[in-house]
Amino acid sequence: MKTCVCPVPTVIPTLSAIDPCPVNTGQIQRLIFVDRGTEYVIASLAANTYWAAKQISIGTDRCVFSPLIGNPEFEPGDVSEFGGGNETLNGVPLVVGLEPTTFTFRFYSLQKGMAAELKDMACREVDVFLVNENNQIVYNEKSTTTATGFPIRQFSVSDRRIGGYSEPDYNNGKIMFSEDWSDNFTMTKEITSWNPLSI
Repeated sequence: MKTCVCPVPTVIPTLSAIDPCPVNTGQIQRLIFVDRGTEYVIASLAANTYWAAKQISIGTDRCVFSPLIGNPEFEPGDVSEFGGGNETLNGVPLVVGLEPTTFTFRFYSLQKGMAAELKDMACREVDVFLVNENNQIVYNEKSTTTATGFPIRQFSVSDRRIGGYSEPDYNNGKIMFSEDWSDNFTMTKEITSWNPLSI
C-alpha cells in the first residue's frame, strides 16, 4: 500500500487533466520477459530492429518473446483490511494494503521442451512487457524516456492438459503482480511497421 505523506498537504491535490479519450487495453496475446529492472528506451519500443537486437543480446538487456497465449484473465487483488468490531475505532476496518493481482492464461499446443523452458523462467527475477491484440506493447513508464516491464512476483506453468477429441492441449500459466503494479501502466501506439505477435 502506498505510504501517506505526513503532514498531509493543506490543499487537496489536483488530478491530471481529464482526457475524454477512454483507455482500454484489449486482449493480451503475448508476453516479453526481461531481467528485473532492465530499462528500455520508450522512443524505440515500436522499432523491430530494437527488439531484434535485444533478442540476440548476450547481456542483461536480453528479452525473450513467449509463445502466443489464450484465455487471459486479470483479477485485481482485494483490499487487505485489519479490524472491525471492537478492535478498531467505530468498528471500521483499517486498510493495510492490497492483495496481489493474479494474471492467468493458457499456452496452447506447446512444442516439445517449451513448457520446461518456461518453467525455468520462474527461477529468475524477471519483469514482463505485454503485447495486446492491436500490436501495442504495454509497459511500466519509469520516466518520460525509459520503460521497464512489470515486476513478476510469482510465475508458474502447469503440466500439460491433454485436450482429447474436441480440444487442443494446453498448459496453464499464472503470474502474480504486487499491489500498485499498474500505476504507471502505459501503451505504445499501434505498431504498423512490424507485428510483435508474428515473431
